[in-house]
Amino acid sequence: MTELEPTGEPAAERARAGVRAWVRDAGRRTRARLRAASPYAILAFLTASTVAPVAGAHLGATGAYAAALDQIGGLGSNFLAEAMAGAAKRLRDTDPEAGGWSQEQWRDAIAADLLPLLAAADERGTALHEEVSRVLRAVDAVGAAIAEAAVTDDELRHLLEGAFRELGLGVGELGWMIAEVRQGVDGLRQEFANQTVVLNRQLDEVRRRLIAVTREQLPDGDEVPADVPGGAVPPYPGLVSFQPEDAPRFRGRETTVAQLLSRLAEQAVGGPPLVVTGVSGVGKSSLLRAGLLPALGVGALGAEAAAWRWVLTNPGVRPLEDLVARLHRLTVPDDGPEPETTSDVAGELLRQVRAEPARLGELAAKAAAAGHRPVIVVDQFEELFTQCPDPAARLAYVTALTSAAPALVVIAVRSDFYPACVALPPLAKVLAAGHLVLGPLDSAAVRRAVVEPAEHAGLTVEPGLPDLLLHDLGADGRDGYEPGALPLLAHALRATWDRREGIRLTVAAYRATGGIRHAIAETAERIYLDLPPDDRDRLRDALLALVTVTGDGTAVRRRGERAASDSRVLRRLVKARLVTVGADTVEISHEALLTSWPRLAGWVGEAREDLLLRRSVTEAARDWDRSGRDPDLLPRGSRLLAARERVPAGDGVPPVVGEFLAAGGAAADREQAEQRKVTRRLRWLAAGLAAALLLAVGGGLVVLDQARDAEARARESRSRQYASEALRALEQDETQAVGKALDAWREAPTTEARSALLSTQMVRFRGRLGSEPGGSAVAVSPDGSRIAVGDTTGAVRLWDTATLSPVGEPLRFPKPVAVAGLAFSPDGRFLAGGSFQGTACGSGRRPPAGWRTRSTAGGRWPGCPAPAPCWPAGGRSSTAGSHWAGGTRRAARPPAPSRPAMSRAPTCR
Repeated sequence: MTELEPTGEPAAERARAGVRAWVRDAGRRTRARLRAASPYAILAFLTASTVAPVAGAHLGATGAYAAALDQIGGLGSNFLAEAMAGAAKRLRDTDPEAGGWSQEQWRDAIAADLLPLLAAADERGTALHEEVSRVLRAVDAVGAAIAEAAVTDDELRHLLEGAFRELGLGVGELGWMIAEVRQGVDGLRQEFANQTVVLNRQLDEVRRRLIAVTREQLPDGDEVPADVPGGAVPPYPGLVSFQPEDAPRFRGRETTVAQLLSRLAEQAVGGPPLVVTGVSGVGKSSLLRAGLLPALGVGALGAEAAAWRWVLTNPGVRPLEDLVARLHRLTVPDDGPEPETTSDVAGELLRQVRAEPARLGELAAKAAAAGHRPVIVVDQFEELFTQCPDPAARLAYVTALTSAAPALVVIAVRSDFYPACVALPPLAKVLAAGHLVLGPLDSAAVRRAVVEPAEHAGLTVEPGLPDLLLHDLGADGRDGYEPGALPLLAHALRATWDRREGIRLTVAAYRATGGIRHAIAETAERIYLDLPPDDRDRLRDALLALVTVTGDGTAVRRRGERAASDSRVLRRLVKARLVTVGADTVEISHEALLTSWPRLAGWVGEAREDLLLRRSVTEAARDWDRSGRDPDLLPRGSRLLAARERVPAGDGVPPVVGEFLAAGGAAADREQAEQRKVTRRLRWLAAGLAAALLLAVGGGLVVLDQARDAEARARESRSRQYASEALRALEQDETQAVGKALDAWREAPTTEARSALLSTQMVRFRGRLGSEPGGSAVAVSPDGSRIAVGDTTGAVRLWDTATLSPVGEPLRFPKPVAVAGLAFSPDGRFLAGGSFQGTACGSGRRPPAGWRTRSTAGGRWPGCPAPAPCWPAGGRSSTAGSHWAGGTRRAARPPAPSRPAMSRAPTCR
């Protein structure tokens, strides 16, 4: 590079360009030398790189350099100008024939002459510090150097920042460098933040375009309906997730599938593994199985990606074993021989991966070389925490997954296990790089998920059913539905299909399922109630064997062994898709069954202690095994008995648990043998104590019998007393008499108590009619349904004998007179009342607004169909009344008119 000639560019900008060029050169070639350089050497190079582009070596005289430095704030920089003139002379003397010198040569020559001058502790050095400080500060040389180092090399930036701080602390004239360094770092932070925002926006835009391009490669969802009789194929999976073969009926998640494919395309060229998270029931498993994998298979990412091999797995109790074995089978080309799958080979591979989890990537590379690039899809990743109790195995599995490139890895995990995932360092890095959160469907997508699968299966949906489903799900509201409610919808749709009318899914069929919130419970409860009593107990045990409890007490499903399960009682649950059976396993189809079926939730609540015990015994057995099987860690006493009774062998329980309990039982047997020797010596003593105890107990029984006899005599005495009081009260207060008779019988069934009860049976008291005093006459209707009561004010009230409540408004005489007598007509239609001043007649069934009255006693009234049945003065009624007694009507004489008015409310007898 030749010497720079003057240009139209400002001198300060040329100076900063020189600083940036020096920093780049230092980062490429001289970093090692810079690492060993002193702060003064760095200051010399920074100054030289600042002034070299402004004042070239050709200027010669000191005055010319001083004039050039004036352009960049170096007014009066005589010592710096002298140093530059001396460097130029030395350069010319060294190579006088050169037609020019490169900027690097000129910069290095200036730095070489400045270094001893800057390091000198004399007046000239101090003056030079002041001149250098003015020049560097004027062009912001420190900030330019830090900014360039930030994009060149972080280590170089730290070296420069440290040197500038040291110079600022050690050289008074350069103290401003400390603030410049801080300001430079702050500027970098702001610049990087701005760049991050811009890059994220660009990344979002690029991903949006990638998703759009990928979305175009997906099937449009308008495939020809299945060529099967309408309704023969169920369009909805129920509680189980959609499978790859259900892809034509998986609707509503097309955009999310495109997102997954685009992230998988990034991973294929070096991106991190993909983690999909969401609440339980949001649809993660269906998205991967019926959305992502089938889209890969139809070439949504190209023909090469269509040939990738799927490795769909769940962690389970031993997560690495299945993964290593399946990848090993992919290492042989399609036309090659089958790989060795003996237990020795599989065991050796497993040991290698456990020792070095990163070796899983080597296994995946062999599979890719054989034309079988793996796509590892880990569904229900939470099983790593609920079914694998070994922390070391968990860490090895996660490390292997995150090191599996060139295999593509997709992990689906429930969001409530997100903190547990973050606690695993390899997975925490993947989550920090970004993950996909699966949220609820919008109302339009839910409608498509309801209608389009049915149409594809040759069914029709009754108008109004989709709207009803959206309403019951809560998807038609502003806040949307609960994200985990999709399994409830899927089961309700499956149950509606079971009740379809021909090829129609109807509202009536949906309502018969119990609706979205109750369909699961209705199906499960119906199956349970149809079982015989013995099978119900077996069903409870079989389902609880498929449930475990996490450390925080949350009940989750677990995968059990099919051979150890009671398949007969589970058969109907399997048919209803509430339980899923694999080749060797059985499990509850979805956690929704644990919460939506109250009976199962109750069983889990009752058995929670047993489930927690099984978990704690398993952990204790593993601790015992890791400690070298220390006998002091064996269970004893009630803990051993509880574990033997409540922790079943097999069905997912590790073999070490059986060995743990067997060793504990053997230790307990040895302790019991030693205790038998002591027991023999104490046997005679125990026999003597037992005899003494028998004598003491016998004496106590005698005393107890005496106390019981005394209590019985006291009760008989109280019974006779209450019976006597009942007989005395019979004539005064019948209510109290009945109560006393009952008290007497409760105390003891004595002869006196029996006599009192028999005497009070004649009491005809039934209850009170109202609370107003002054009743003077009463009559009962022929059918016994009404009672008429007249009082001293001329009012007659009708009462219902069944409820003892008033009927209608009171009937009144024209004048306030005392009612002397009342009587109903034989057919009960009319009621006649008499007083000492006249008679009245009214309807006994439906009282008129007023009475018909006549001033003379007896005779036919105008408007009455018969002679008025009234109480003539000083005589008897022509129609007998009735008294009410215990619900039975008995003929009795009516009360005489001359009877005095009642002093309290009338009573019903």
